[in-house]
Amino acid sequence: MSDGLSVAIKRFSERTKSAMVDVRVKVMDVIFTRIIERTPIKTGLARGNWQTSVGFPKQRFLPLRPWSDALEEMRAVIKESGNRTVFFVNTAPYIGALEYGSSAQAPEGMVRTTLATVGQVVSEAVAGVK
Repeated sequence: MSDGLSVAIKRFSERTKSAMVDVRVKVMDVIFTRIIERTPIKTGLARGNWQTSVGFPKQRFLPLRPWSDALEEMRAVIKESGNRTVFFVNTAPYIGALEYGSSAQAPEGMVRTTLATVGQVVSEAVAGVK
């Protein structure tokens, strides 16, 4: 009987770990997508400079990158991230000014308004995994 219990606990543990990764990926996808999409778009530079990486934050400015590439990169990185730290940064030199209201397109910013919804996003992601 203890072998059966051991096997059951191991299966539960594996399912739980998998579910946690699924929730983590879903939350990052929703949050990062919202931030990218809420970033004001005059020239596209700010949206295109959202960069996602594992291990260390990217630091290079990408002057000609379409914002659709930022979305694709983000989704690929988070899908393969497992439990590793994911960095999501923007290297546009004026991103701070945009976040704090320099654009009429996003006077409340992108990151702060999105992070205010994290609790709801997590709840929805957890409900979706059950």
